[in-house]
Amino acid sequence: MAVKKWKQTCTSSLLMLRLMQSVIELLSFPLVRGNDGIALCQVPDEVLIERVSGRRSDPETGEIYHMTYKPPPADIVDRLVQRSDDTAEKMVTRLKTYHSNLDAITDIYKDVTVHVDGNREIDDVFGSIVDALEGVLVA
Repeated sequence: MAVKKWKQTCTSSLLMLRLMQSVIELLSFPLVRGNDGIALCQVPDEVLIERVSGRRSDPETGEIYHMTYKPPPADIVDRLVQRSDDTAEKMVTRLKTYHSNLDAITDIYKDVTVHVDGNREIDDVFGSIVDALEGVLVA
């Protein structure tokens, strides 16, 4: 089954989340061929803004930290950098675009879209996505 292959290639500690910037961007992906599905993670805007604006990376190691959820060791805090698009202001702009396109996206892909509560621990969200997609994916 497609989800079994997906489970084998992903780890529960890594979950790639991305906001589609437009309907056109989403439509450019070759989805909905019998083995594709969309997991729509539902998270309050203020939580997403906090998640993004707290993200930092270590330019020496490439390690990604979050100032609240995955704090860095105290001795490296001064060298951490914030990506230019990981600010509250940029996230608010991205969320406006996302919300303005959400209805069109969910209407187009309603048969292969599952809704998941994304406001939980990452392993719980990952498990819910896998479980939900098993219901819509065809091997």
